[in-house]
Amino acid sequence: MTYTNTDVCSICLGELVSDITTLSCKHVYHTECIDAWKAIVSKCPYCQTVIPKFSIPVLDEELEKGDVKHIARLRDSNTTYNDIASLVESGEIPRYKVPQIVREINIPSAWVVRLVEDRFMSARATSDLFRHGCISHYDMQIMISRGLIKNHRKIEWFNTMMDILH
Repeated sequence: MTYTNTDVCSICLGELVSDITTLSCKHVYHTECIDAWKAIVSKCPYCQTVIPKFSIPVLDEELEKGDVKHIARLRDSNTTYNDIASLVESGEIPRYKVPQIVREINIPSAWVVRLVEDRFMSARATSDLFRHGCISHYDMQIMISRGLIKNHRKIEWFNTMMDILH
């Protein structure tokens, strides 16, 4: 059990014991508190990250010990794009696990574009990462304009999301 808000809901200031929701920015709140908050404001109360108006539940795969080790190492503030790329290229991080690790380490959105361009991550994972706030609207548009995302249904989905968010 690891929380990032020092084990207190910053909305009600109550202890985080049960019925908790973790936002894409990794801040944790009581589900009842954040649901009431989202009805009024669409940003995280702590860091102001935009909260999607609706979310599609995604089942996280279990993190293996090696993944946890890589995540801890990559969360270092001195991590570069090349650090991530070299771990994938060497096979230490399998390509299918890159999106999950990207969600966990909170890298710049532009790096996600590079991971897709350099074929370290499939473009299929982009909609999930967009829903989790790991890719900005601007970088999604860049990937579409560069032809990295070719699936018309995915492009239509993204355009619909843009209409909803604006």
